Parts: sequence; C-alpha cells; structure tokens
Amino acid sequence: MSSESAPAITTLWVRLNVASLDEAKTSLAAREGSAIASIGWWSQAGSSEHPGAARIGQWAAARGFAGVVWTALQPKFGQKYRTPTSEEVVRHLAGLEGPARHAAEEYVRFAPRQIATPFRSAIERALGWTATGLI
Repeated sequence: MSSESAPAITTLWVRLNVASLDEAKTSLAAREGSAIASIGWWSQAGSSEHPGAARIGQWAAARGFAGVVWTALQPKFGQKYRTPTSEEVVRHLAGLEGPARHAAEEYVRFAPRQIATPFRSAIERALGWTATGLI
C-alpha cells in the first residue's frame, strides 16, 4: 500500500533551524541514520517522487512553508520490501522474547498517542500495549 492510499493520520512535526532545503535533507538523514534517498521533500519549486509528496506539499503550502522534509523509508517486513498486514505485525511482536520483546513493547508504548495507525490499534487489541507516551 502506498502512502497515497494509506489512511491519513495525525503526524507530529517541528521546524528545523537550517538555511536551505539541502541542509534540512542532510540533517534529517543524519538524525535518522538513513541515506538522503530515503528523505522525502517538497518545496515551492518541486518535490521528490516519494509517495505522499503531493499530499504533504498541499499541507505545507496551506501553512506558508517554503519547504518540508520527512523520512520516506520503504516499508520492510522481514527481508522483503512490502507492507505487512496488521495480523503479521501482531504475530511477529507476539513471538518476540526477552530483550527484543521488551524493546518492541517500549517502542510501541512510548510512541506519541496521536500516531493512531491501524497497526497500533491491532497491537493494542491483541497485546494490550497501550500508549504511555506523550499526550
């Protein structure tokens, strides 16, 4: 499923104190430990070809932003680049043990509550990992 067909969800954002769009891309890539190619971007002059760029560009333009960057990683499940089903995600998480399970549960619980995805709903129903993070 591309982000163009994914349900819209609340997303948190922050202004970057940078001088250019290129600096913003480099800064975000370094923060995320990813390649520049995994950074989506939009400016009034154009945009990357990542799914969701048009939707994000409309949002940014309506707020008067000159440019926007975001992490645009491909979905990956196991060794394949694909979007898993909610059932696959729950099954994977339920099968974790020890430190790996603890780390996964902590990650899910501390994600901001506003990030209400279908995956999160399925995880909460099946595993009871409810949000304890930011309001």
